[in-house]
Amino acid sequence: MKAYPKYKDSGIEWIGEMPAQWRVQLLGSTSTLTVPMRDKPRVFDGEIPWVRIEDFNGKYISDSKSEQRVSSDIVKEMNLKVYPLGTVLCSCSCTMGATAIVARPLVSNQTFIGISPLIPLFSDYLYYLMQAASDWLTSLASGSIQQYLSRNLFSRLRIPLPEMSEQQSIATYLDRKTKQIDGLIDKKQNQIDLLREQRTAVINEAVTKGLNPKAKMKDSGIEWIGEIPAHWSVTKLKFHADKIGSGVTPRGGAEVYVDSGVPLLRSQNVHFDGLKLDDVAYIEKETHESMSGSAVQPDDVLINITGASVGRCAYVPKSLSVANVNQHVCIIRSSGAIKPQYLNFFLSSDLGQHQVLIGLTGAAREGLTNNQLGNFTLLLPNVEEQLQIMSYLENITSEFDTMITKEERLIELLKWSPKTGQVCKL
Repeated sequence: MKAYPKYKDSGIEWIGEMPAQWRVQLLGSTSTLTVPMRDKPRVFDGEIPWVRIEDFNGKYISDSKSEQRVSSDIVKEMNLKVYPLGTVLCSCSCTMGATAIVARPLVSNQTFIGISPLIPLFSDYLYYLMQAASDWLTSLASGSIQQYLSRNLFSRLRIPLPEMSEQQSIATYLDRKTKQIDGLIDKKQNQIDLLREQRTAVINEAVTKGLNPKAKMKDSGIEWIGEIPAHWSVTKLKFHADKIGSGVTPRGGAEVYVDSGVPLLRSQNVHFDGLKLDDVAYIEKETHESMSGSAVQPDDVLINITGASVGRCAYVPKSLSVANVNQHVCIIRSSGAIKPQYLNFFLSSDLGQHQVLIGLTGAAREGLTNNQLGNFTLLLPNVEEQLQIMSYLENITSEFDTMITKEERLIELLKWSPKTGQVCKL
């Protein structure tokens, strides 16, 4: 859209400048705000969808992925609030900023507040506007355990309000631009997926065939492995590890976390492309010393043994001189016969991840045991060849990781604009 001829200071921090002819108005004076009942329906047997945050997928929401629906009788009996068509649902707890337009009358849990626009406020414009305001709203949230935004706060939110025709034009423009951007994001994500596949393929080839394409091969004796270089051995991880053991939850759990101290590595910190410490938790030195059995050393290999990220592994660099792990992460400390970087590459390969999958146990929560890890099959070249493979893989995976990071940053930039931050500047 073309820039307006004149802008003015709105006088509101989250808005900043806006077109001179626009006015500012309280959201509560432009819309009906509906807070849902906290009680969950006792019976799901009807025609009105019951939606949750998991059901958000795109601009409009019309049904529950779990197909949970309630009857009109239950709605009346429990005095449930039914959001009318065109209501803008905005999350007011947990995941702030999730927004969708109701495309079919429905009910929800207390995660949302329903904003039903009155003339002259267009639902599609409000949908984008609430996304633009999400960071500001989040900064106002209260609650030490779970952040929450009250109906009163939403009611007092001051919003920029152009004429209805301009609102419609802005929404149409943003629909078109976001569709284009979503297409670019899909292409970037496909490129990332391809780069990750290529990265894994390079690792697979190196840890199963070596770097010499002319090397003499032999049958490994294991059907799912096939042929390997003739001078390699087939062995078990437990024969080449000085330690295989998981961490523990500090006494007091998250209550003992501090702003700085000894890093406590959790499953979210362990990734195939290395440790990510942006959101690392910290514990006091005294707590760390009381958990000496799960203290991390440089050159350890960490692997997640429970949860959705089970099997994800990372090598501990020498720059991380002191750390600990919780019960969801296992430490593998290799002996001199196997280099830790080589072990990390092997565990991240398809051969390593295949053994993760076949070793998972537990009906309630999938997980790996120390014994299962110890019985992982390893393909082991001599130390000199391990060093050659390590050097090759470190160089080439670094190149892949750099390309992947670049694409991920571009996706973040694409997600930011124009879905957020632009409504007041159009």
